[in-house]
Amino acid sequence: MTTLRTFYRSFVKRYRKLERIKHHPSSNIGASKKDDKYEKLAQLGNLRDQGALTEEEFNAEKKQLLGL
Repeated sequence: MTTLRTFYRSFVKRYRKLERIKHHPSSNIGASKKDDKYEKLAQLGNLRDQGALTEEEFNAEKKQLLGL
């Protein structure tokens, strides 16, 4: 009985901690997606600068990436 109670308390404690992290405004969960978008945009810019993409291809990919 004691081990079940200990397990339950530990489980609830970890669950609450995860919920606080998930809903905390300074959480990096959303920021990583945003950073990833800009990282891909920078890579596209490098490909354009190297001549691997035309300006039109770059603009089309940029619009798709940014959701425009």
